[in-house]
Amino acid sequence: MYISGSHAKRSPDCVFVKEMALSRTVRKDIHSLSLAGPRQLSFHWYEILAFVELKLEEKRLKHHLSESASTVPAPEGLISSASGKATSSESTKHREESFVTPREVSGATSVHAAPTVSSLEVDTTTTLGLSSNNEENNANPSEPPAQKTPAENSASRKRPGPTLESESSKKQKQIDPGYLLQCASYALEMLSHGGIRSHAFGIIIVDEKLQLLFYDRSLHVRSKVVNFLDNPALLITVVLSLARLQSKDWGHVPVMELNDDIYYHNPKQFDKQVPSPDVLQGARLNLANGLILEAQQILFQQHALIGRGTCVLQVTKSAPSSLDWTNKGRLVAKLCFSPQTRTSEWTILKRVFDMIKSDPERLGWIRNHIPVVLHHETIKWDETGVQGRLAKYLEGKNVPYEKRVLRILIMTELFPITQLTTTATLGHAIKDIFRCYRWLHDQAHVLHRDISLKNLMYRKKDGKAYGVLVDYDMAIIITPGHREPSSKQRTGTQPYMAYDLLRPSPPKHVYRHDLESLFYVMAVITTMYHKGKRIVDTEHPLADWFHVGMKHLRDMKYHFLGQTSPPTTAHFLNMASWILGLRMLFKDGYNARTDFEALVEEAKIACKDIPSFDEDTLGGEVDFDKFQKILDRDIGLPAERVLLDK
Repeated sequence: MYISGSHAKRSPDCVFVKEMALSRTVRKDIHSLSLAGPRQLSFHWYEILAFVELKLEEKRLKHHLSESASTVPAPEGLISSASGKATSSESTKHREESFVTPREVSGATSVHAAPTVSSLEVDTTTTLGLSSNNEENNANPSEPPAQKTPAENSASRKRPGPTLESESSKKQKQIDPGYLLQCASYALEMLSHGGIRSHAFGIIIVDEKLQLLFYDRSLHVRSKVVNFLDNPALLITVVLSLARLQSKDWGHVPVMELNDDIYYHNPKQFDKQVPSPDVLQGARLNLANGLILEAQQILFQQHALIGRGTCVLQVTKSAPSSLDWTNKGRLVAKLCFSPQTRTSEWTILKRVFDMIKSDPERLGWIRNHIPVVLHHETIKWDETGVQGRLAKYLEGKNVPYEKRVLRILIMTELFPITQLTTTATLGHAIKDIFRCYRWLHDQAHVLHRDISLKNLMYRKKDGKAYGVLVDYDMAIIITPGHREPSSKQRTGTQPYMAYDLLRPSPPKHVYRHDLESLFYVMAVITTMYHKGKRIVDTEHPLADWFHVGMKHLRDMKYHFLGQTSPPTTAHFLNMASWILGLRMLFKDGYNARTDFEALVEEAKIACKDIPSFDEDTLGGEVDFDKFQKILDRDIGLPAERVLLDK
């Protein structure tokens, strides 16, 4: 079944959709569906409620089905009689599909994968532990897209069934991990390109073995493997039970309501073969106090199974309200599934706003460099809902589960920093963001912990650009007793993570790591972007940063710091001095630590006192003052900001 709406060419064997999804004539044609789904007006990931993957490994099931077919006609599909309920439509001929790799499934998440749970029953088999992160340009024009892996470029067929060793008759055969990885790739696209979803369902059937699959933003769950030939009613029960689920049960968040009549009235929706920024256009965002906003375009949507699943939408007011947002410009809504225990982004920003209000004359400048929040709210899951019941069950089994909430912020629109195409504009914006970050750390005691390209924006004010640091979801308030991670996941966006944070057991996150991330962002913009567009160059030394694992990325950054910097693009030639200076700054810092480690070994051999070393600043080599000194170098920046149209 060919599914459109993402860069990945994924083809589940069978899908559940609403009955209205078959309203188009071509989608009712059995011949068209049997050829791996309609090529015209193909199904979109937004429409997929659940998937079923079928694998045939042994001949006895085929023989069993042949005998059954001689006496019982096989149904062509299962269609619920109730309007709006789920429909199952299966293709009888597989579409050619790329192989799936763990790297593809992990997606472009800004966090490390959380632990997974193996079963809701007694099955204790470990599920796939998918690592992050694969920075990909989906609906976000400011992020470099991940290069396609050979798996995505190959025109290979469906995976053949593996040869499995026979097991004891007392032990149920488990599902091959490769099949589970393939299923996880479908869930990845559902959660990343299927609207705003909290979770996704799937079914894997291998011969007579059936397993239910559940994916949410914190973990993946598998049921026990069951034999439906021993109990054929079980299969029918599963299908009919899924068909009775409502929209919120399938994972679509209730606050985001897209009327089916609006969606299916626009035939262009069905022709989007890649991620479409307008797939949610016309959806109503129903907020507290009766506030209703209408979605326009998706500006950014995170491509990930595990993590916050952040989505940023351009929105407009849809109905009158008591809130006066006159002259606020265009609005955006940010929705993310944050860990319930993490300090909210609004709490962090309110702390900053309160400090500014206490001394506006001295601190008013900071307003230019942080987001403007017009509305905020947090939605907790119903304890009787899917996540609530799952959390209660896992708690009884002493299995850790990271509860999440949906946090929504309505803010004024900002712009990707990659749109600043000259040294005169980008240079000032970088200095703005560094100055703001330093104040946040030193005065507000806020540690950002996720400096990345997508989190550096700019604001237009009086025709000029002001650098803005956004996304405080990962931020913490630094206190003597608050040094533990606020989530079970690694913090940061992988391609921009500091070298030390890519270790298997990373150290605590300190400001020096954020400064290193800022340097990597500067290197990416000035050497990989020209006139606001990323230059396609597979030989660029930073190109592989966006699709390799942590171990390989750590090795790449080690070599990058020790080698000659890549040349800056034509409009950023003067900024080469900054890039070279910062590269040498961090190189000297890591070399200082290597020298210290040698001194420690010598001290141990000679039974001398072990010298001290400040790990937070790499022995004093990397700190705010030294970073500032490099940004103070004369690169031809005008003393005053220039107008953007010049």
